[in-house]
Amino acid sequence: MTVTQTPPQNQAMPTWATLDEVKHHLRYDDCNMIDDYLLEVYLQTAQQAIRNYITCPLSQIANDPTMKTATLMLCGFYDNNRVPTNDTAVHGDYVLNNYLPAPVQTLLIPYRKPTAI
Repeated sequence: MTVTQTPPQNQAMPTWATLDEVKHHLRYDDCNMIDDYLLEVYLQTAQQAIRNYITCPLSQIANDPTMKTATLMLCGFYDNNRVPTNDTAVHGDYVLNNYLPAPVQTLLIPYRKPTAI
């Protein structure tokens, strides 16, 4: 079961990285509008995936540099793995089961409490 945190209506969702930071991290020199759009989608998707994965309150990590690093690493993963394959997935499926690459998970472990069933 995936738990998604929903902030109160008056609280803005934290943004841990900018499009320019993603371009710099991925070493995109000259982006056209299509690249910008795709990278913005990766950025938004990465930030939402991280929000879905962590369990601590967003207010505690709004300016945490670890979140920026995890966001940029996840954008790089999305950019390098545009088509899922068995080599990039866990059991052939990283879309389901809240999968994040191991380096990103390692960064986020302190911000996630395990779910006991």
